[in-house]
Amino acid sequence: MKRSIFLLLAFCFVSQAQTERRKSVRAWFKDGTGIEIYSETTGPSHPSSIRQELPSGVIGIIHNRSYRLVMDKNQNVLFGYFLDGGNSTVPNAESIRISPIDPAAARELGGRFKYPAGPLPTVDTVREFPAVKIGQVVTLDILFNPSTGEKIYEVIRPVTEPSPAIGPHNSVVTPGGFGDQISLKEIALRVNGQTAEAPVSWMIGDAARIDVPGHGLFIVSVSDPKNPLFNASAQVNRQSLSWVVDGLRVEVTSKTNILSRSETATLWIYHDPRYKSADSPNSVALQTADSVEWLLPKRY
Repeated sequence: MKRSIFLLLAFCFVSQAQTERRKSVRAWFKDGTGIEIYSETTGPSHPSSIRQELPSGVIGIIHNRSYRLVMDKNQNVLFGYFLDGGNSTVPNAESIRISPIDPAAARELGGRFKYPAGPLPTVDTVREFPAVKIGQVVTLDILFNPSTGEKIYEVIRPVTEPSPAIGPHNSVVTPGGFGDQISLKEIALRVNGQTAEAPVSWMIGDAARIDVPGHGLFIVSVSDPKNPLFNASAQVNRQSLSWVVDGLRVEVTSKTNILSRSETATLWIYHDPRYKSADSPNSVALQTADSVEWLLPKRY
């Protein structure tokens, strides 16, 4: 980003804006509340650097909470926050809560993603929006270029679509997408026949990452990432996903079909046997994203 673009924080409660919109992500919470998040930009209509660098991002679950990270085109984290949603006491509305990412979660995310030295940029305090009606949005300003008047901000809005989860005990995060996506719900995980306890969650995305203590990290992609680190060798058969790499046989069983549209397929797999989380070396971690670039270790 140019030096003239500054990080800023501001919240606004407005009706739906007519501005440039990119791919959205969604999170559903245990009571079935759904929230959509995406980035927009306002300012001059002609192309400019801030528009070309409109951030994308990742949504995931860490420490049983949904988080959002906004990233630039080089996969550097610009900003992050926790996001919670729930039923409102006002009809046709939902409550939205935006919270700072705590230091423990920030340290763990710092082992997975790239961001500048120092604390993870996040909100300074908890912000509560107890009654966001359908058709309204909460906006969070991220970047501003004073020389052009352009601004990049997050848009957070309630959605009426039902949760893809079945039952009241699942939080779900899902990037946008129109083709097959990977679905990992309350998975059973085995490496060379040995069970590794995985977190109870449901995550959906175009690519998925599984960090396994003692075995490094694995990234599975629905489509060819055009990256020589990946090879097409992961096999899907309905609720089962398996692969053999570097002498390891990994088996994943989900309570949903692994793919959202297909029953069988061959997926792309990457393995980094050297990776070890500095903050959670003994815990299996799951992440999903709409691109493998968001999931590769930060040294790449």
